[in-house]
Amino acid sequence: MVSNFGFLIEGKLAGSARPGYGSSLRDNLMWLHEQGIRAVLSLTIDPIPASELSEAGLQGLHLPVRDFAAPSPEQIRQAVEFIRRNIETGNPVLVHCGSGYGRTGSILACYLASNGNTAKQAISSVRSKRPGSIETPEQEEAIRAYARAIARDSRRRGNP
Repeated sequence: MVSNFGFLIEGKLAGSARPGYGSSLRDNLMWLHEQGIRAVLSLTIDPIPASELSEAGLQGLHLPVRDFAAPSPEQIRQAVEFIRRNIETGNPVLVHCGSGYGRTGSILACYLASNGNTAKQAISSVRSKRPGSIETPEQEEAIRAYARAIARDSRRRGNP
């Protein structure tokens, strides 16, 4: 079992600590596949080797973010697009960082914001399912900035 694993959106989007942290990477990746996960978004500095992901039947995206830092606007855009594309094609996604709280929670909240939640709603939803998530003011501000940008873009396109 992968440490701190849990679905934010049942059967579609999960978060966790880094697979292989304190146990066998190969066993953890196979366990994730058994849980239905088909895509892995890694936010740690060191990536999970692509060969290990492939061997377990998983695809991956690596966006390195320092521990306790916030992802950049471009990393958030790439992460949300990766999650959206995989969920739309029936591939449940795991987002992970080192412990599964800060960077992971930030991206999970940004995904919720991309679906119409305010930053406050998104942060609250993530923290209710994953207590301790979104660890720093910098991470909270990145979520708020992303939610503001989405709202601004939506208004430009004429959506309420």
